[in-house]
Amino acid sequence: MLAGNWLMNLIVSLLAFVTVFAASVAYNLVETSLFRGVYAFISVFFLMYVFRWLWALASKSNEDIEAQQANTETDDVDSTETVANDQLRNDDNDEETSVQTAAFVKDLLNDKGD
Repeated sequence: MLAGNWLMNLIVSLLAFVTVFAASVAYNLVETSLFRGVYAFISVFFLMYVFRWLWALASKSNEDIEAQQANTETDDVDSTETVANDQLRNDDNDEETSVQTAAFVKDLLNDKGD
């Protein structure tokens, strides 16, 4: 929902602040608890940027892999068609070569017979 903007960082950081403050206020002075909550807020706020950057990097890599697989599938179809066309051409060449070879052998046999 908010995975792509700074508002997500703010919401998660506020949750970190409230959690740290609530856990700390029972055993420390309010001033100490506020400092710890602010430290947690700032730390989480900037760490969220790092996590979002890593998430975007992983997503981009996944999209690149999917695009590469799609290109490979297209290339496979193209290469299959190319191989089939090459085989047809080779079959035509094989027939011509066979006829030429047979004629050459006949000529050689006729020359030896004379």
